[in-house]
Amino acid sequence: MKYTSEYNAYHQDRLVLTPRKRRHTATFLYVEIGLVLVRLGKHDIPVYAGQGFWLPFDCLYALMITPHTSLHQLTVSPRVTVSLPQSAGHVIPSTLLHAGLTALEPLSGANQNTPATRRLHGVLLDQLVTLSPAIANDASYQCVAACVDQANAGRPLEGDNAHFTFQACTQLTYSALCEYLTVRQLRAQLKSGNKLEAAATSLGLSYDVALALSDEYHAVLA
Repeated sequence: MKYTSEYNAYHQDRLVLTPRKRRHTATFLYVEIGLVLVRLGKHDIPVYAGQGFWLPFDCLYALMITPHTSLHQLTVSPRVTVSLPQSAGHVIPSTLLHAGLTALEPLSGANQNTPATRRLHGVLLDQLVTLSPAIANDASYQCVAACVDQANAGRPLEGDNAHFTFQACTQLTYSALCEYLTVRQLRAQLKSGNKLEAAATSLGLSYDVALALSDEYHAVLA
């Protein structure tokens, strides 16, 4: 990193899967619209509209950013001298932190080294110090997390309320989530060296379904 903190805004029209690796930087994520799955260990932690999530220094994780997600990302260099949270988890951003991210959004990808912009980054760092990360536990989150677990297990979702809550929070259908997770599994199989036919067999998919997914998500699976 060139600076002590860097900001990026993402407005994804396609599925994005990041590699699972340890990052030496710390990261604050805030989802405006859509759904991000943070893979920590063997668990997928959903982060959806209106939620923030903190990932500390040297954290091993991967992200699945679903299509049509709007995401703020503030990355912090290990060179900073302030004391930042050391555990991962959901956070409630202050009004000032959210306003600062919104102010930086037009500058995403641009030179952020102007005096005014660096002062704003300093304010955001001060706000990050106050965060208290913890996995969300309200009823809506529990429902969304249960839907993600069901989709990972390949099980159909029962009950209209669960479908409604999941879609209201994430702007996704349950069937779309299942497809994205299948693509992630297919990608893992292909990255491990399997050919498409063997990967399909391993996942219990027909070759025609795997081929259709390969064609549609070519950029993700390549």
